[in-house]
Amino acid sequence: MPVVRCSSKKKLAELLGTDRAKLIALTKDLTYRVFTRRANGKERVIEEPRGELRRVHDRLLALLSRIEPPSYLHSGVKRRSYISNAKQHAGRGRILKTDVSRF
Repeated sequence: MPVVRCSSKKKLAELLGTDRAKLIALTKDLTYRVFTRRANGKERVIEEPRGELRRVHDRLLALLSRIEPPSYLHSGVKRRSYISNAKQHAGRGRILKTDVSRF
């Protein structure tokens, strides 16, 4: 996968269909259309990239979508959820869930 093996800003820019200077400029001048959308009774702020930034986002999405997620990954994968994750672990005995943030 070209994106995974990308080792420089120049190569990344080439993969994204732009040049290094434009890619760096995009990180400094982020152009988004910000709006609010209501769904299921909740408001959600949307930040939609515009212009060249949108084109780069679309190209990156196309490249990353070629990567097949591993079978154990459930979050953020279509047709997988916390339910499919639980089914994969069903009948395997007890588990312990712990919070190690203060460890």
